[in-house]
Amino acid sequence: MSPRRKLSDARRRQILKAAVQVIAEKGLCDTGIKDVADQAGTSPALVIYYFGKKDILLAEALSFADEQFYARTAEAVAELASAREEVGRLSGQLREVRASNVRLQRELKGSVEERRRLTEEVLELRAAAEERLMLMERIEHIARVEQELEESSSELERLRNRRLLGRLLNR
Repeated sequence: MSPRRKLSDARRRQILKAAVQVIAEKGLCDTGIKDVADQAGTSPALVIYYFGKKDILLAEALSFADEQFYARTAEAVAELASAREEVGRLSGQLREVRASNVRLQRELKGSVEERRRLTEEVLELRAAAEERLMLMERIEHIARVEQELEESSSELERLRNRRLLGRLLNR
């Protein structure tokens, strides 16, 4: 297609769009070639060059509007189908997320119960360790007392032996 032909097709579409806008604003009967030319930013002569007379312009404008409507409708239907597919995909993902959430909630509940059990176990072990520490302190105290008692007994025995020796010597 030559550049002039592309320009001609582009200009023709521009005029048809302008005609559709004027028809929408003024109505079919009150739409004139000058109104369309003004809306398109061109001259009435160029509008006549492309369409010949008003009846042809209006008929083609209505056909153009129908084609645009159906093209937009087809796009909307395609988007709707695509949206349905997307909704289906997202629905599947949502089901997966929900199942995952249920699984994670069960795991969390199990973790909380395990943590509670371990905390109780740690508290029991701490209490047992404190009790052992107290027992060890008592044992150490008893050992010191026994050692002191033994030392005292030894001293007493030594003193007794001295007295006995002193008595023997005094006799």
